[in-house]
Amino acid sequence: MGGSIVFNKEANLKRLVLTGKNTLPASETITGTMLSTGFWVRGIGTKFTTELRKDEYLYNGDVLRRIQFIVSDTLLRLTDAFPADITIAIAVKRPSLTRYRNAVFKNTGATAATVNESTLTSGSTKEYEHVGGIAPISYDAAITTLEVEVKF
Repeated sequence: MGGSIVFNKEANLKRLVLTGKNTLPASETITGTMLSTGFWVRGIGTKFTTELRKDEYLYNGDVLRRIQFIVSDTLLRLTDAFPADITIAIAVKRPSLTRYRNAVFKNTGATAATVNESTLTSGSTKEYEHVGGIAPISYDAAITTLEVEVKF
């Protein structure tokens, strides 16, 4: 995540300016690399059983996928496949476990951005409610700027 951060303790509110590709909460790299074929993810030097849990998410580019179950330290199944198989090993990334209740994205740049695999045109706003504070959001603001207001 790039840009500025303002935190208001009274309202448990954070305002962020986002650039590039990442997730909200921001992604973190864990041990090993991964490949995928359909719903299956194979790890190389990974520790899936200790570093991940069922119903957490993996992040690839600007796409998030939920973990359906973990078979071993090197094999897990997703609830939905990534859009394309990962045939060259990449770092294993997951969103951090920070929880939030609400996020409002506004595209303040001149070009479209992608938020959760949907287009957010210039000047438009999209709100995401997460009462359980569980689901992360992926974004691609590589050629534009997103502002987001997050309530914890």
